[in-house]
Amino acid sequence: MTLPSTINTATTERRVRRAFRKWWWHGHTGNLNFETHFEHGHWWVVIHLPRRGESQTFDAVDAVGGDAQHGFSFEEV
Repeated sequence: MTLPSTINTATTERRVRRAFRKWWWHGHTGNLNFETHFEHGHWWVVIHLPRRGESQTFDAVDAVGGDAQHGFSFEEV
């Protein structure tokens, strides 16, 4: 069985982006400026924080329950 987080397609990218937006808004406010990238066999999300001149990187992981959204959860790396 292939895990969704390891599939490099435009459809999966849209799912990851939708899931990340929903996951992020459960505990944060403000503008959300982020990019998704498929590297090293799975999806990554990078948030840009221009006021601080920083970014945060999250690994998209396959998940059900808990804080999962649309089949994904996210771990900061």
